[in-house]
Amino acid sequence: MHPLPLRDMLRSLALFRPLDDAALAGLESELQYFALPGGAVLFEQGDPSDALFVLKSGSLGAFRRDGDGPPTLVGVVSAGETVGEVGLMLDMPRNASARALRDSELLRLSRAAFDKLVERHSGAMFETARQALRRMNARDGQTLPMTPRTLAVLPHGAAVDARGFADLLVAALQAFGTARLVDAAQGRGRLSSWFSELEERTRFVVYVGDGDAEWQALCARQADALLLLANAADAPGAWPPAVCADASGVLARRCQLVLQHRATLVDGAARRWLA
Repeated sequence: MHPLPLRDMLRSLALFRPLDDAALAGLESELQYFALPGGAVLFEQGDPSDALFVLKSGSLGAFRRDGDGPPTLVGVVSAGETVGEVGLMLDMPRNASARALRDSELLRLSRAAFDKLVERHSGAMFETARQALRRMNARDGQTLPMTPRTLAVLPHGAAVDARGFADLLVAALQAFGTARLVDAAQGRGRLSSWFSELEERTRFVVYVGDGDAEWQALCARQADALLLLANAADAPGAWPPAVCADASGVLARRCQLVLQHRATLVDGAARRWLA
């Protein structure tokens, strides 16, 4: 299975599905590619709506702040979805902030390019606008579920058998689709395009934090969900700093504690580790 060409990816999006080949060709030439590291802000609530974005790889969180309270995660945008189109169409400020939950790649379509597309293909874009507004209405006030596709296995220390656990996890995931394990030997020094292409052609990718702090931090940034792996019998303690370097970004994703019990179950281990 190979990554979809850009035009096929655009055609698969509900936002651009009504466009014909000529319009899609024009759209391709207007899109600007850029990368957004995990934890980085795409736009803030209240900012002018000056562009829409196609998420090529990674994931984004939509956060809304009401009053003086902390921002709340109200939605998750997955690879192959769009964000920011409603504010652009209605010429309204952003109604939520968008931040990369993990390292992401995006395509940006400016307001000027979008207006030109609407002018040339008004009939098709009317249907596009209607679909986008329906989606906004369906999502409003709801936290969107997301099935994690990339998982980071982050061991508490060197004595934890992260590789053995990851091998078993990959074998179990293969019942639901293609699954691939990536360790430090395979992934260290790779460009972001390598990770993007791997994730586009594989249903599940399991990153094993079996290397140094830099590799562990990359695994944490690359994953939709973090699996914090420890030996149940060990004394509970904090995870390595590299894993939680961006604590605010980590908290917006799924974190699961996984305890490995050896010959017998260790009573009370989960309660102690969670505390």
